[in-house]
Amino acid sequence: MKKIWSTVGETAEALAVSESLLWRLKKEGELKAGIHWVYVSGRRTAPVGWNIDEIVKWQIETSQKVEKKFQEDCRKLETYAEMGA
Repeated sequence: MKKIWSTVGETAEALAVSESLLWRLKKEGELKAGIHWVYVSGRRTAPVGWNIDEIVKWQIETSQKVEKKFQEDCRKLETYAEMGA
């Protein structure tokens, strides 16, 4: 059976991010309980397990949204060509 939940250290290494970034994303609600992370024993005092596959999906979706917004913002900018230069 494939391991579902990883430690914060394993997850940070696999994703090439810092442990502090993972904790911050959890705290800010970017990473969701039950999807991206769980309390492994179901208690708030338990260690946190991280789902690398789901976080990778979140990274991809978030990157796509950021890039789409950037492209839209770029199209809205005036250019010298539009000004008749």
